Amino acid sequence: MARRAMVGMVVVGAALTALTGCTMPAATLPAAAAAAAAPADGAPTVTASPADLEWHQVVASGDFATADGATLGRIEIVVGEHGRFDARVSGWNADLPAQTGLTLHPDPVPFDSCPDTGFALGLGDLAGQPTQYFTIGTMGSGDPSFLESAVLSTFPAGGSDCMRPVSAVAALTWSIPDRRPGLRVVDSGAATAAAGDATLVDGAPTSYLVHGDDTFGAIAERFGITTSDLQYLNPTRTTPGPSDQAYAGETLNLSRALR
Repeated sequence: MARRAMVGMVVVGAALTALTGCTMPAATLPAAAAAAAAPADGAPTVTASPADLEWHQVVASGDFATADGATLGRIEIVVGEHGRFDARVSGWNADLPAQTGLTLHPDPVPFDSCPDTGFALGLGDLAGQPTQYFTIGTMGSGDPSFLESAVLSTFPAGGSDCMRPVSAVAALTWSIPDRRPGLRVVDSGAATAAAGDATLVDGAPTSYLVHGDDTFGAIAERFGITTSDLQYLNPTRTTPGPSDQAYAGETLNLSRALR
């Protein structure tokens, strides 16, 4: 996968909670709707509809491996209810410390690193049940394929400079169909409330530097996409306020390949 331009720091996405298994209720995922609805600002609607996803369909998977190559268990990203996604962990063949953290990351994580960012799914006894589910919701505007790795971290009792040393890493392999098949980004030029500078590669916009008076809606309209599309293209974006506002000086990604 092509490397993405990170916009802001990815922060822990949820408070650490005790890991407990959960039983998934029987359900049928409704047919997928259009990729995005027309926003009030008048940006164009993406008319192509993504392929339907079946409830419990596996859209990504990976095996947790230690630095010496031993396999500990498996993680699968599966379709949940109403277009949401869940992480399913199972197949543990080794004991894990009682305090083991599970996080998802948008980049590869080296074994010798000490990551303090990521989207935390929980903390506790992962190996205590054969199969457990953890909700990751609609992360990535309904397409979590920007996530590249799942990490198991141990929490040492003390005497370590690293609070979350890496125990095992699973590289995620995705098979999810394109969730925005009609998404095309075209720069129509500077406009009111979208007067910042765009970076183009071979004529295609790849990023946009937000100007002081820009608005999120006007930026989306300038590039012929919806505000939902703009959020989709920036799944790791963090902001000091509402996510549907533009902030002067930030760089927004406009490339699907760099998402």
